[in-house]
Amino acid sequence: MPAERQPLLHKNHRARLRKKAIEFGPECLEDHELLELMLFYALPRVDTNELAHEMINRFGSLQNVMNASPAELREVPDIGEKTAVFLSVMNEVSARFLRLSALRKDAVGNIDELLPRIRDFLEKKLTDAFFVCALDSRGALLRCCTIESGGMKNDAGSSYLLRETVKLGGAAYVAVSYSETPSRAPTPEDEDLALSLSRSLKELGLVLWDFFAAHGETVFRMSDYHKKLFPVKRR
Repeated sequence: MPAERQPLLHKNHRARLRKKAIEFGPECLEDHELLELMLFYALPRVDTNELAHEMINRFGSLQNVMNASPAELREVPDIGEKTAVFLSVMNEVSARFLRLSALRKDAVGNIDELLPRIRDFLEKKLTDAFFVCALDSRGALLRCCTIESGGMKNDAGSSYLLRETVKLGGAAYVAVSYSETPSRAPTPEDEDLALSLSRSLKELGLVLWDFFAAHGETVFRMSDYHKKLFPVKRR
């Protein structure tokens, strides 16, 4: 590749990654992308994509990178004192946040409390994406993520949604789909997707609490149609 094109591609890659983090949330980034994004701010003139991969391969995981001491981090080429301290401080900030969150964490308890997040997703009108919220075994909200479907439907779409949903690491999930095509009732595709996801999660010992299928301005809650399949507690 000509040398003069490298800075432009490097810049565009960083812009695309920042855009992905803003539009879909940092929780939707892969481990190497999270590390790469952090390294942006410590190493503005280094290819942090390659460096992030190298560090995860060297230490074995993102967790091990963040738990490494500044001295261990400085053994990596391109990682100087400033970057090593930056990563160590980020790790400590995260650890303190998690300790505080464990003390303050409130259980969702009622799925209706997730509705503001669901409305935010639906306002974006993303036709090739799903919105999934992961909860722990007590019903406490862990994270929500927009999952791009790439236009896949039927069995391929169901399998992809299942894989990406499980990656969120919850014990229970709430999923949302959006279509700009109006409908007076859930479509067969909505039913198939909801039932397939529910059964597949159940086989893994996980639970689909509910599935919302939106068509234009109308939202259908699949637990209203298949009450035995969705163990949602309503007040």
